[in-house]
Amino acid sequence: MTSTNEWIDMKIKNDDIKYFEYNEFSNVEKAGEGAFGTVNRADWKRNGTKIALKIHSNNRTISKNNVNRFLRELKNLNEVNFHPNINKFFGITKG
Repeated sequence: MTSTNEWIDMKIKNDDIKYFEYNEFSNVEKAGEGAFGTVNRADWKRNGTKIALKIHSNNRTISKNNVNRFLRELKNLNEVNFHPNINKFFGITKG
């Protein structure tokens, strides 16, 4: 099985997921916590847009089930990215 990091790196390499440098964001503030880590709000310096940054916990004890749920969430977000009532998925960063 492919690890989460390997899967993400492969998707970035294949241009399936865009990668952004973490320093492209400013005014990062914690907004809440989810199943996979912390949710922050931030300003995207490139265009001044307010965005949500979901920060995946780098937890070595994360269960296989949670890895699969995280990967499924990324796939689902990518598939419904066109819908006006769904938060847009722009890509991924590493903080």
